[in-house]
Amino acid sequence: MSDLFNLLRMPASLSLGSWSSPSQLMLVVFIYTTIATIVMTRIVSGARTVTGPVTYWVLFSSALAANRFLAEYRLPGIGELQNQMIFTTAGVIVGSLFLLLVFRAGSRAEG
Repeated sequence: MSDLFNLLRMPASLSLGSWSSPSQLMLVVFIYTTIATIVMTRIVSGARTVTGPVTYWVLFSSALAANRFLAEYRLPGIGELQNQMIFTTAGVIVGSLFLLLVFRAGSRAEG
């Protein structure tokens, strides 16, 4: 099991051809934003072809902004990855609240 953890903590210098892996923070933000976008597009009203990209952009930028503004704070007893996950969650929550203020919650008939 420790080999799996060591594999997941590989440095960002991994490259295959011209592709190099994004940083650990970007992977956390991508995963959380994608999951939150899927959930939010089912909640907000409007055409999903419009609200989907807007939702992803708002959630992605709010998650990155939260990590940037809260990066100087360290929560006691947890590691760097957990800090990034908590700060990303906080950013996604703020972005989701903003989206719910801008787009109203849709009814099932709008689907």
